[in-house]
Amino acid sequence: MSGRQAGDDRGVALIAVLSACSLLLALGLSLALTTTVEVGIAANQRDGVQMLHAADAALERAIADLAPADWNAVLAGGVRSAFQNRSVSVLNETAIVVLQQVVDVIAVVRMWGE
Repeated sequence: MSGRQAGDDRGVALIAVLSACSLLLALGLSLALTTTVEVGIAANQRDGVQMLHAADAALERAIADLAPADWNAVLAGGVRSAFQNRSVSVLNETAIVVLQQVVDVIAVVRMWGE
């Protein structure tokens, strides 16, 4: 026999400390993952709101351009807004909004009723 008695508790502290460390590691990793996901969600929300406001501004600009025009000529395609088939920089120096993207955003917003 090895000389250990049946009630010997040596090594229990090591198991308890390893278990506590494993639990703290799991909590830390879940916190890091949650933070990373939340930053991504916030960035997507910011970009979506920015695009919505850009689309709204483009629509207002197009309406202002076409307001004094004869609407029969507008509907026939004879009169066009200044935004026709051009890229317009409205967000910052690296973001370019294309007219078709603005129209698509407006269509989605109207479809979902936001």
